[in-house]
Amino acid sequence: MRHITESFEFPPELIPLFKKARKYEWISFIYMISSTFFSFMVMANSQTMKTVWLEDLLGIIPPASFLIASKIVYWKPNKNFPYGFHKVNGIAYLISSLALFVLGFYLLLDGSFVLIKQEHPQIPYVTVFNHNIWLGYFMIIALMWSSIPSTFLGYVKIPLAYSLYDKILLADSKMNKASWTSGFASILGIIGISLGFWWADALVGIIISIDIIKDGYTHLKQATLDIIDEVPKSLENNKKNDPLILEVKEIVKKEKWVESSKLRFRDDCHVFFGEIFIIPKSALVSIEIVKKLQDKIKQHHWRLHDVVIMITAPKT
Repeated sequence: MRHITESFEFPPELIPLFKKARKYEWISFIYMISSTFFSFMVMANSQTMKTVWLEDLLGIIPPASFLIASKIVYWKPNKNFPYGFHKVNGIAYLISSLALFVLGFYLLLDGSFVLIKQEHPQIPYVTVFNHNIWLGYFMIIALMWSSIPSTFLGYVKIPLAYSLYDKILLADSKMNKASWTSGFASILGIIGISLGFWWADALVGIIISIDIIKDGYTHLKQATLDIIDEVPKSLENNKKNDPLILEVKEIVKKEKWVESSKLRFRDDCHVFFGEIFIIPKSALVSIEIVKKLQDKIKQHHWRLHDVVIMITAPKT
């Protein structure tokens, strides 16, 4: 007989936060499309603007992934998918991270070739209402549009990511939050061209690409480890085990009928699945007492969604 897990994603008190996260990701999705369009319109032959345009284009992926995954994870578990569809979020996280990492390397190589070939970018003038205006001014406006609202969205989404334990939302929010640095650096590159420093444009593009590679590697590594079921890590510090694991250990340890125990947990998107192997002090362990402990653990935190307790042979 197959055991199909309960259909669950968030407790009632977190549903409003989840809806708010979806709202901000819809805003981010539409905003990133507009930012990508403006960057493309004023790109000309600037390496900096090319880098920003591709970064904005890539920035569409995380909110789109979140919006798609947030629908699929609510599909009900069935006999073919008894654990539900929680891992879809992990797949979306992996795709976003891989795209970020690959793009960073592409931009690094592209900018390096520009420096090696000593290509001198020229920012032309455009005619607007019979007036010749330097395109660099429009580039700076486009850069401000791609960085200032994005930074604001990042600060808004970070607390939501921690509350919902959502890694896609966290990665997206951190990328948004750091947008002002790439935006400011890009503006310096445009100004550098106007002052005759042809290399400033490509150099800024390379600096931004290195930052993209760093972010891409960090998220790609974590996404890969999640896929192969690494022990759940804290969102605040992915080098430390999630504190929930220690809390569950303490709950089990306080049970008078437990001699010793071992735990095995993994996180599937927002929720935890795990097994607890218990050696009891006595061979006589009732189903009721085991069920009581299981309920106590699941009620401790909403992320402890599916916990299986297995009784092993007691010490003799």
